[in-house]
Amino acid sequence: MELLLYILLMAVWVGHLAEAAKVVPMGIRRRAHGATDRKRDLPAITLTNDIPMGSYETNVTVGTPPQALTVVVDTGSSDIWFFSPEAVKHCKGGCLGGSFDAGRSSTYSIVHPDGFIIGYGDESGAAGDYISDTLRLGLITLKNVTMAIASVTQGFDMPPGASVMGIGLDLGESIVDQNSPPYSGMLRNLVDQDRINSRTFSLWLDDLQSTTGSILFGGVDTDKYVGTLKVLDIRGNATSGVKDRFLVNWTSLAVSNTSGSIKISQEGFSTPVLLDSGTSLSHVPVSIFHSLLENLGGHALAQQPYPEMALGCVPCELEGTLDFGFGGIDPVVSVPFSELAIPESASQDKLCPLRQDGSQACMFGLAASVDPDQSIILGDTFLRSAYAVYDLDNKLIALGQSNTNSTSSNVVEVPAGGLRSMMAGS
Repeated sequence: MELLLYILLMAVWVGHLAEAAKVVPMGIRRRAHGATDRKRDLPAITLTNDIPMGSYETNVTVGTPPQALTVVVDTGSSDIWFFSPEAVKHCKGGCLGGSFDAGRSSTYSIVHPDGFIIGYGDESGAAGDYISDTLRLGLITLKNVTMAIASVTQGFDMPPGASVMGIGLDLGESIVDQNSPPYSGMLRNLVDQDRINSRTFSLWLDDLQSTTGSILFGGVDTDKYVGTLKVLDIRGNATSGVKDRFLVNWTSLAVSNTSGSIKISQEGFSTPVLLDSGTSLSHVPVSIFHSLLENLGGHALAQQPYPEMALGCVPCELEGTLDFGFGGIDPVVSVPFSELAIPESASQDKLCPLRQDGSQACMFGLAASVDPDQSIILGDTFLRSAYAVYDLDNKLIALGQSNTNSTSSNVVEVPAGGLRSMMAGS
């Protein structure tokens, strides 16, 4: 019943927004399950099923006639890929979202045989063909979209195996790792087929208690954030300087409550951070992780289950915010402690033991990246408090404070010039 109501509400919402020119809206929802971060160059995190997080997913159809698939919305990768019927057999716990049977589609063609190879930090991965076929997003139909179909997988023995809608920068595509040029991604298809003006999309996840959010291709919903958006340059990666991921410059962190504000980051702090909807927790430097636990009255787990990662526990009743600054602007996004103190259900063995006063501690929504070579990531525990606009054409990201639980909508088209043109015209 809840899913049916969601679908009906999304249909009304999408139908209303479809009247606005060149904006493609999609509803997304959070699937609550044990959260597995399968990011390239990242250590694995698998939390028990009692943690109410999980991936953010949406529905698409592929092929002719259309085959319905559910895909995870991932700003941390750049390929749309899904399981073949053969690959699903290796998902012993089941694959989320079904599979794509190429033999049933009259518009399917192979564009790069065996060209798709992707690996993740938990040693899972997938491989197969790059294909071209019809993709439907909500009420929008796109033709000749390059995607990938995985015929071989590994490491998906435990649920949830999941198909992925990577919407990152073209230079982050798996094919680039094979020393081949990037292909035109889905955002380019939306522009070329006159559905949106620029390769821009905005993401609103809402808060931890909400199971739905939204993504707007080519538009910004001004009712979904408060204050103003701060525009930040995307940074190049540390090795080559190439802008292939959604990295921005994180420059400050403070803890604020009724007693005042305490600066956690040291003077001159500056580090590239990935804004990634495909990672459930947020991965911060070890020194910041332990400083936060000390200030919040928390503690690191006595026995860390993952050698690459440090997890922590905090009091469930914390009040206040973590204030994040970017690009020298302080603060840009404030995350309530309620978004970072994640309760564990009574039905599962708890990672966080009882506190000395007998109360139950909560899982901390930030983890420490123990390996200094691993990326610093602000995942869903941060993004739920932010409104994020990604501009692929101009290599910009705009951040603002999320207006959580907003029930109104005011969608503004992003013009051909992208974020800077929109800001100049406002």
